[in-house]
Amino acid sequence: MDLKSSGETLRILLVGYTRPWSLEDAYRRALLRRSGVSLEVFSIDGGVPDTPSPGLLRRAFRRLAAPAEVRAVRRRLLDAISTSHQPMDVILIFKGTPFSRTFLEECARVCPRAVWVNVNPDDPTNLAARGSTSRDVFESLSFFDLYVTYSRSLAPRLRDLGCRRVERIPFGFDADVHRPPSIAPPASPQGVSFIGTWDPERESILAGIADFDVRVFGPHWNRASAASKKRLNIAGDALFGESYSREIHGSLVSLNLLRPQSRDSQNMRTFEIPAVGGLMLTEPTPELSEFLTPDEAFLTFSTPGELRAQIARVAAAPGEFDRVRERALKEISAHSYDDRARRLVDCISELVAQRRAK
Repeated sequence: MDLKSSGETLRILLVGYTRPWSLEDAYRRALLRRSGVSLEVFSIDGGVPDTPSPGLLRRAFRRLAAPAEVRAVRRRLLDAISTSHQPMDVILIFKGTPFSRTFLEECARVCPRAVWVNVNPDDPTNLAARGSTSRDVFESLSFFDLYVTYSRSLAPRLRDLGCRRVERIPFGFDADVHRPPSIAPPASPQGVSFIGTWDPERESILAGIADFDVRVFGPHWNRASAASKKRLNIAGDALFGESYSREIHGSLVSLNLLRPQSRDSQNMRTFEIPAVGGLMLTEPTPELSEFLTPDEAFLTFSTPGELRAQIARVAAAPGEFDRVRERALKEISAHSYDDRARRLVDCISELVAQRRAK
């Protein structure tokens, strides 16, 4: 049975963090634009901590409060599935940090005909990476009918760990959010921008180019050393929406510093920076050329010396790199979350059709 040709509606329950600018929110909007999809959303916002919190007292409070919050989220989800007036075809979970294997199996017994899908924007196998995964996430890998990863190299590892079906769907950009600013910055591009969470490696890299007027936005930069705070322009918390677009569009160069889990693939900034008209300077990976033409749609560096040389090269003749921005904006247009949602729905529809045919 082909769901597309039959004209049947695909009922999906999306489960995850649904705050604005999240990956879940981008998929939510893209799925709502898909014909033949009926979407409901279950938000875990406020129910379980998703990022480490600074301060010993606050961390201690989180450790005490988290179990109760997790239990509350699980109870709400089980109630939502149990009381739905019409059974869901698909339970679409993003990462699934609050959910143990035992709990997911309990939910599956309540909704036995549903296809269970996990979209994970991190490496679920790297248990040493704090905040990226958890023992519950790892132990639930083989529960899901479909596991979606952003990385080509992660896919075979997930299969080896027992995932029933693995599909690689890269990150993308949100067409509703990531576009050149509606009002162009008043001046010509200036300085270097970096938008992202603090970590020691990123601090070290940025401190090494501080003489290029580096503006830094993102969480936890209060943890930077006193010396780095003096040298860097730590301008504020993370930027979103129009402010995000204006900062990147108005920078000579926008840095995309990859975390270890993305150094052989791509991350969200890979698509967002070109989509808002920025000039991306990033580390080379095997997957980047799948989306953008090297040297013609983005710039790369592999060493601190190359990083400094590339910034100096752009600063000496910024107008010469307008063509790089334009090429990137054109090439990235095929990689929005509308495209990603289409691919996801195609995979899901096949599984749902098989389930209905049994």
